[in-house]
Amino acid sequence: MPTIRLLGAITARSPILITRPEQGGAPLMMNVIRNQTLTQAHVIPGETIKGLLRSTAYALCVDAGRQEGDLKVSLEQFYRQTLGGLSFASESRELGSDASIREQEPLLSLFGAANPRITGRIIVHHAVAQATIGVQQADGIGLPPGMRRDGVTARPEFADLFGAEDRALWSRQNTIVSSLAEANRKVEDTKRILGRARRTEGVDIKPLEAEVEAAQAEVEAIKAAPAFQHSVQRPIPTKNAAPAGTVYDHCIEVVGGSPAEIGLLFATLELWSLTPRIGGGKTTGYGQIEARYAIECLSEAPLSRNRSWVAAGAVTIGGAGPVIETANPTLEGAVTAWREVESGIRGKTKVFG
Repeated sequence: MPTIRLLGAITARSPILITRPEQGGAPLMMNVIRNQTLTQAHVIPGETIKGLLRSTAYALCVDAGRQEGDLKVSLEQFYRQTLGGLSFASESRELGSDASIREQEPLLSLFGAANPRITGRIIVHHAVAQATIGVQQADGIGLPPGMRRDGVTARPEFADLFGAEDRALWSRQNTIVSSLAEANRKVEDTKRILGRARRTEGVDIKPLEAEVEAAQAEVEAIKAAPAFQHSVQRPIPTKNAAPAGTVYDHCIEVVGGSPAEIGLLFATLELWSLTPRIGGGKTTGYGQIEARYAIECLSEAPLSRNRSWVAAGAVTIGGAGPVIETANPTLEGAVTAWREVESGIRGKTKVFG
């Protein structure tokens, strides 16, 4: 059962936008120790990369399955393969049943499952940004907030397309946008005055607090107006992304995988390389990456402690040449093994039930 690892780096060709619910307005960072000092670095979590790989692997399997005719699966079967099930299974299972599941469901064996409870062969590490030289880690992409462009303002001749009623609506919407901008400035001004008052001894802050509440209520009232829902020229907040050019150290391992599972990983990387993106904001140019890995394979020896890591090729995601380059017989066999599974995936596996 081969064990391999991919050691390399992911380079952001465009800003990388990874978000989590309690992240706030900052880019996704994690604590690291560098030069004996606690600092933060941009990160692409291992869960994010593993989820992308798993989804891509399933798409690969679906593509192969459709070559054999119309393909339909139940929602339960879909979540079994793409999420490993929606709930944890009990531990009561026949001894040796794991081997049967792994052979018949390579996706579950490679990526793991909660139901049935299977530990995946793959280990996807966090991708942690390398330290920058001479400056602290950049907080974000540095763009100021933008504004949604009004097509009528950009091309006034389009106004001829509208009737009198719609022209009046356009005027109301612009008035709402201007009113909102003024109301937001009032909120900021009153908050600033209240902040200074709180730091000044003897000042009655209750009237100022009331002013802040009134200003905030004015903003909410404007937002509640029906025309606001379709207004233009509203602000576009800056996306909390890591800058283009960020280089992340990264590693992927497959421990004791079958040849077909390693071949599945290689095929997944080939499919990902056609559209090498990760994270959100794809339609506005975020998430494009390039990745380069050295492949190492754990040698065979009667005693495990006598084994060693040997160079076995390279992986390039998002490049112009081949994705997988190897002359290692074990890895070449893995590629062949997956192709054999892929050629008759609906009969040779239970990926689709």
